[in-house]
Amino acid sequence: MLAGLLYAAVLYYKDVSFADSSTATRRWGLPLLSLLRFISVTAIAVLLLTPLLRRKLTDVRKPYIIIAADNSESVAKGFTNGDTAQYAAALRQLAAQLGEQYEVETYHFGENLREGLQLSLDEKITDLSAAVLELNNRYANQNVGAVVLASDGIYNQGSNPLYTPLQLNAPLYTVALGDTSVRKDARIDRVLCNEIVYRGDKFLLRIDAAAFNAQGNNLNMSVYSGKVGGNKVFGKTIPINKNRFFVSEEVTLSAENTGIREYTVCVGNLPNEDNTDNNCRSVFVEVLEGKQKILLLANSPHPDLAAIKKAIERNKNYETTLAYPAALPPSLKDFNLVILHGLPSESNGVENIISQCRNERIPTFYILSSQTSVARFNKAQDVLQISGGNAAANDVKALAQRDFNLFTFPEPLLQAIEQLPPLSAPYGEYSAAPAAQHLLVQKIGTVSTKYPLMTLLQNAQQQKTAVLSGEGLWRWRMYDYAKNKNADAVDELFAKTVQYLAVKNDKRQFRVNVAKKLFSENETITFSAELYNDSYELINTSDVSLSVRNSEGKEYSYIFSKTGNAYTLEARFVARRRLQLPGRTALNGKNYEASGNFSIKPLQLETANLTANHQLLYAWSEKNGGSSFTPDQLSALADSIKTNPAIKPVIYSSYKTQAAINFRWIFAALAFLLFIEWFLRKYWGSY
Repeated sequence: MLAGLLYAAVLYYKDVSFADSSTATRRWGLPLLSLLRFISVTAIAVLLLTPLLRRKLTDVRKPYIIIAADNSESVAKGFTNGDTAQYAAALRQLAAQLGEQYEVETYHFGENLREGLQLSLDEKITDLSAAVLELNNRYANQNVGAVVLASDGIYNQGSNPLYTPLQLNAPLYTVALGDTSVRKDARIDRVLCNEIVYRGDKFLLRIDAAAFNAQGNNLNMSVYSGKVGGNKVFGKTIPINKNRFFVSEEVTLSAENTGIREYTVCVGNLPNEDNTDNNCRSVFVEVLEGKQKILLLANSPHPDLAAIKKAIERNKNYETTLAYPAALPPSLKDFNLVILHGLPSESNGVENIISQCRNERIPTFYILSSQTSVARFNKAQDVLQISGGNAAANDVKALAQRDFNLFTFPEPLLQAIEQLPPLSAPYGEYSAAPAAQHLLVQKIGTVSTKYPLMTLLQNAQQQKTAVLSGEGLWRWRMYDYAKNKNADAVDELFAKTVQYLAVKNDKRQFRVNVAKKLFSENETITFSAELYNDSYELINTSDVSLSVRNSEGKEYSYIFSKTGNAYTLEARFVARRRLQLPGRTALNGKNYEASGNFSIKPLQLETANLTANHQLLYAWSEKNGGSSFTPDQLSALADSIKTNPAIKPVIYSSYKTQAAINFRWIFAALAFLLFIEWFLRKYWGSY
């Protein structure tokens, strides 16, 4: 301020440039110009001190109102013709009405939760608890005012929603859909059977059937091979002696031909029955030629053996025989793979077993343990040599090799394997055959080495050999289960290794594979394809197409994606029964084709029970501080939300500090003051 006063005084005190001006100008003009100069200079001096300005910012956020609608088939069955469109329009109107005051988010759900109110009412599964858990994840720690959930209360997957907490601190309003009356109905509740059987075996179908409000009628139960009207393999008439009638029947069938076999179980229609969609149910059984036999030969009992056996036998195509050198099977010709655990050892050289495997070209899988004789092991095979160990051991972790291409592993599985605890591996220098491929290498402490942990080789005589250079697999399985509540990573590692070793050599240059032969109609199906050049090197330079043809002749065409050196494709199909898949490609002017087949079984969960469970919805709303409404009470529901005093906006306050010199309006104000001073000086005749 002193600088401003001094500057104004020096400039305008006894200024003679206004001597010729009027008396009014000298009396009022000079003080005004002095004041303008005082303000300008003072402001500039203040800005040179870099003052800070602190501002308070407020953000008002409306509460979220979440509307989630059941999109399953059972909801559609609860409406008469035309009511579904009216119901969908009413829900959208509710969302628009609440959107004037709140932030409205809409979802629809069946098996999973999806955004929007696209109500096709055709989903095959209802999982109420999964929808609530997904909402908990999406809106955790946010201002949720209320959750509106429209459903008939029928769920056929997941847990009871009453035991799934809504963790949003918001009331739950339910819209009760469907009809709670018990109608006259005969239905197949479920059919239980093994999905895989072997040719020539007998297998059981257990049929659970029910009838409601049909006392005095007969329940005509039939089983057909194929669709209804095909070969009838079982029939029985059962009198219905009460209004709530349940019965179970066991039917013994014979597995005669290999492949996917469809069986349809039906109960006859009752007079004046409303819902006949649940009178029949189809099941599919895969009939296999026979199990592949695996010999697990161990030097002595070991906890690894149970872990290996469980991992292998998760695939029902394999049958594992555990044996010790003192009680060997008479012949190895019946086995597709021999696993040697801790063998050859100092006390059991098993030279005759190794010789038989070599002569019969039986694949061999060596698993090294503290009992393994390293010297005898080096002589027994040509995949891996270990030297200079002196019977010592190392704790080693697994490190996956991403360039391994004998079979594929998804990246999450490889990452899970790398988190497993260490195995105990023989100490020494490791030297592998040049043609061997390493799936896992050893990580000792924090040092990544090139020493193989799991390596595989197919020699010139077409015999496949694998070596796992460590013991402690039981720890792997226990750790995997403790962390993930399953042992999928360890089991899949062994399953794929055993599958590669036990399968017969395939010399085709082009192959198309599908993970299994039987899928549900809501499953995503993953196809894989492999193309080999004339040197049997895996390549993916050419495009690969796939045509899937159903039993009615309809064809679906796809193009594979290239991943690594191979091909993958994911697709979904709504067609039922058997589908054929010719895959095609070309390489160096030559066309290749690979064929196969698989089947899709229909999901019939939604039509099994159409009696709405409004009692569950009432209890669910009451437990979470809300109430239940019918579809024609949506206006009352909107009023209930709007008048709820607990549903209100949240004001978030924050402070922002900035240097005053960064504000452009201050610069503009200074420029304006200086301009006014200059203009007045010129106007009053001062130069």
